Amino acid sequence: MSLFVAAIGLALAAILLFCYIVMLTHEIGHAIGAMVSGLFVERVAIGSMGNPWRFHIYGTEVLFSLGLSTGSWNSGYKREKIKWQRYVMILCGPLANIFFASIILLIFLQYRIGMAHKYEYYAWLFIIFANVITGIEALIPRYINIPAMGGINESDGLRLWRIHSYTEAEMQDILASAHIYAATRKIESSDYAQAIMICEKAASDYPMSNFLANCLSVAHMYLGNLSNAAKALEPFVDKQMNPLFAYLIHFNLAMGLLLEGSEQGILKAINYSRVTKKTFFNERKVGEALLAAIDVESGNYDQGVTVLEKYVQKEKPPDRRRNTIFIIMYLAYGYYLQGKYPEARKLASMAQSSELAEEPLNHALIERIRRTTVDFKTPAN
Repeated sequence: MSLFVAAIGLALAAILLFCYIVMLTHEIGHAIGAMVSGLFVERVAIGSMGNPWRFHIYGTEVLFSLGLSTGSWNSGYKREKIKWQRYVMILCGPLANIFFASIILLIFLQYRIGMAHKYEYYAWLFIIFANVITGIEALIPRYINIPAMGGINESDGLRLWRIHSYTEAEMQDILASAHIYAATRKIESSDYAQAIMICEKAASDYPMSNFLANCLSVAHMYLGNLSNAAKALEPFVDKQMNPLFAYLIHFNLAMGLLLEGSEQGILKAINYSRVTKKTFFNERKVGEALLAAIDVESGNYDQGVTVLEKYVQKEKPPDRRRNTIFIIMYLAYGYYLQGKYPEARKLASMAQSSELAEEPLNHALIERIRRTTVDFKTPAN
């Protein structure tokens, strides 16, 4: 039995290794395409879970971690060359997989007679098959929404399809990529004030950039400047934009207005949350959770609690990516308003004891609800 388990574990490890080879091939293809078209590769990431292993190669940051998502960040786009640069950079990823599969196939055909065991055949064939499938699948235009692979994103095929119809806002998003990357790095290191300075300075050159505005809003939000976070995004609400940008902007705007707590802000947050709820398959739950929190905030707490309960039961608390602190605290608030004081205190204690509780946004939310409920110790009026 133990030998069988060991064999299964070894097989799974081998499959994971082969998957990483496929992903690395794909990202190296993008990186080569970027360099050929005159871009600088800021970051290449393989995996998206846990603390990544970081190192630098000729100024490019490389991240390895668990997970089946990949990504790269390039800068140095020129307005007059931007479409050509994008075509070359994006297309080289899938082509790298197909080219690598062709090389492996030639080696396989050359040496297969000398292979002593059938499992050697399977290993070679798996690498060939996985690279071909990855290359072809990446060229299919679609939105990818697999939480285990990092959430919502565009396939390479969709990126290629949309290049010819870029709006000015999307052009500015790409041209501002170096500033967005620099601000994102500051946010990752909790230097939110510096991120705000970078975004505000770049905004004068790229006033229509959705991602730059969203980056500025996130930095303000983490600092607890909720009104400034909302102001950064509200000019973009009525603009026609990529659905992915629309999801990010409506979600962050609704979150900022809700936590600000004003009556007018909550009414606006309802509309933005409804837009979020209509977007992207599994991400609908985020919009539902926002609307449920609004129900709690505006007095319809029984309905809000019913929705929030199913998310807390499913999540492993607390989790940064799924806004669990937000959900736990609003469920605690709903329990408090229902008169379930022990349950409310238990959930609030869970949120407060998390290492994520000291992040400015989470801290602002926790303190605001604690003040409203007088630390969950006195009955609701």
